[in-house]
This record gives sequence, C-alpha cells and structure tokens, in this order.
Amino acid sequence: MSAFVIAGMEVSGANALACPWVVNAAHVISPTLFAHNCARQMNLSGERVCIVHHDAQLLGEYPEGKFYNFHPQQRRGATFINHRDYSSKNKHALSMQPTASFHWYLSLIIEIDGAVEVNELKRFLRHAKLAGGKIVSYEKIVPVSDEEEMRAALPRHSPTYFIVERRDLMKLDPDPLESLIQALTLKPSVSGDEDPAEADADVAAKVSILKKTHSWLTPAVLGYTALTKFESRRGVRLLLDTMEEPLHAFCEPLVGLVQYISLNDYGAHALPFWHYNWPRLDTFVVEQYPSI
Repeated sequence: MSAFVIAGMEVSGANALACPWVVNAAHVISPTLFAHNCARQMNLSGERVCIVHHDAQLLGEYPEGKFYNFHPQQRRGATFINHRDYSSKNKHALSMQPTASFHWYLSLIIEIDGAVEVNELKRFLRHAKLAGGKIVSYEKIVPVSDEEEMRAALPRHSPTYFIVERRDLMKLDPDPLESLIQALTLKPSVSGDEDPAEADADVAAKVSILKKTHSWLTPAVLGYTALTKFESRRGVRLLLDTMEEPLHAFCEPLVGLVQYISLNDYGAHALPFWHYNWPRLDTFVVEQYPSI
C-alpha cells in the first residue's frame, strides 16, 4: 500500500451542477474517480481518497446583493453542430445550456495498492482533470506512511476541512427526503457555553456530530442508480483501451448528506477515506471508511 498527499491543488472551471437541483462545491464522486483513474494510469488498483477542502469560488452573481438568489454564469458554444444548436428565439445565436462552475482549492490524500512512482504521478497530473475542471497547479506531492504524516503534509496557510459522510442524519425520518430537509435546517450547536444536550436532548441526539461547533451540512451526489436496462446504444463513449462500445443505461443521481469538519475540530478520529462500490448490479455509490 502506497500513500501520498497532493497538497494545494488548484482546479479551474470545475462543474458545480451536481444534479438538476444541487449546485455546490461538495464533490465526492469526482475525487474518488480521480483517484481511480490515477491508479489505472499506473496499472495499479485498490485506491481510496480523503478529500480535504480549502476554498471554493462559485462563478456567478447575486443580483441586488441577495445571497439566496444566486445566478450561475452561463456560456454558449463557439461553433454549431447542426440546426438544433440554435436558440428558438434567435436564429443567429447558439442555444445556451444550463451550467454552473466553480474554482476549487483542495488537497487529496490517496492510498493505492502497490508502489507509486512520483514522476509518473506528476506526468499524469499534467493532463488530468478533476470534476471537469483543469488542474492549474499544485503545491507539492508528498509520499506518506501514516496519518500523522498525512496531516502534516496539508497546507497550513488555508482553512482545512474534511468532507465527511453523514448517512446517520438520513434516518431522522422514514422518508429520506424529509430527513434531508430536517438535517439541513437543524442548528448544529447552541450559542455560548450551554451544552446542546441540556438545551434540547432530541435535537442534540440528532446532531451529535463530534462536537462540530463550526461545521455545516450540504447535500451531495453520492451515487447513481439505473432506471433502464444496460444495453447497447448509439452515441455512447467508446472504451479507450479496446475501443469497444460499452453497455449503457439511463440513471438518476442518489443524493445524500456530507459535512465539512475543520482539521482542528476533527481531532484524533481516523481520517475519512472514500471508495466506490457496487452494492447492486444497477447501483453505483461512494462510501466512507471508516464511518463516523
């Protein structure tokens, strides 16, 4: 098992439109598959990744200064493919696709089965992308052997947050959607020195989260489930290795909850690593190990 930290990675123009109703910078699947791609490029496997968030800038505007009314920046294509690309209202303008983008500053702690050559990793990073964005730069690549070295390799000049799975809060109500809404509207702490358990035992039980006093929750896409059968379809991407046409199915996103927890508040708990899994033949998910 090899482990290394890609510290201070700057990503430009990443995709913030996680699904039709979620726009944020809380990506989990893309870093997990980035680590998978990294391992494949070096003919290795068994990868998992710890996602460390430092900063993000959503590209858009807040009309009239209303923070709840965010308008993502939109873009149009520079060339056309066929007549259907043009706007229905203006025959001289290309259609505009709904998009949302952001710039991301993060670090990744990656574990891979097998020996990793740093020079091969640097070569991979020259052309790799993350969440559809361009990797503009990174501060350093640090081979590490234990969690103490992993933490020490993270940048100290920026805020540092681990992205942690909160599947426990998806059980606040029998209806998962209601659980999501409840969790996002709960206050994670009580102001002052008052103990949350003394203030409201029920709420305290729902949000007992490692004393996460200055943390926040957000929805995140944590998987996909197929809506149709896997079959051959026209227009799908070919496999790069064999140029074969893979089986394809239409799917919908599975949205769960994650939480940003600062390095200081996280304490001595085992680092939260993510890995992908197929619990069923028609369902792909990313899960955290160990679960907190």
